[in-house]
Amino acid sequence: MRKKTICIALIVITILQSFCVFAGDYTSSDPNKNSTYNRGTAYDYAYNWYYRRNITEYYDAGADCTNFVSQCLEKGGIGRIAISNYEDINGWRPHSATWEGAHFFRKHWGHVHESTTVGINRAYSYKVYTVDSALANFSSLYYDLWQGDIIQHAYSDGETYHSQFVYGFPAYGGNLDITVAQHSGDVLRSLKDHLQSKQQSGFGSDYVFVYKIKNGY
Repeated sequence: MRKKTICIALIVITILQSFCVFAGDYTSSDPNKNSTYNRGTAYDYAYNWYYRRNITEYYDAGADCTNFVSQCLEKGGIGRIAISNYEDINGWRPHSATWEGAHFFRKHWGHVHESTTVGINRAYSYKVYTVDSALANFSSLYYDLWQGDIIQHAYSDGETYHSQFVYGFPAYGGNLDITVAQHSGDVLRSLKDHLQSKQQSGFGSDYVFVYKIKNGY
């Protein structure tokens, strides 16, 4: 576990003209929201399953990134919520859109700005970056997050396509990084390398969504 003695609250975000359509940070007024979430247990599950699929307890969703993240959250003690139909954003359980679909996961744990704001904001906090602004403020990301938090990625039109589990916080020679665990492909990878690759490929205006599941460790 990374020990954090610094809390950086101010995040300088580069605002693009199209960014305002999807912007909208959120922090719960309840400091104890999801306080029973066990980050260590969620990490242990990610450690054991990031490179393979758990089809004994769960199932393989194919494009499995969000299914994997949801499994980690449940193993950390986050409870299921029944659904009325597959796309019910108020519920969260296996074989539901909010469990296995990246965009619907965002509607449940954060929110989506479409014609109106749609979302449950089940996470303690939710922050919106572009790839460019996430890299420009990477130290803020590093010090703000804990193991067991979640990162999602979306195209510049706001459609969410990928989910990652915050796994570790390497720092080599003062070079801060965040290791994420993911399925599709089933690997540990450097978040900074992922973002830099997108930026270098011309996708700096794509979005990065950051979820703190609970306040603190």
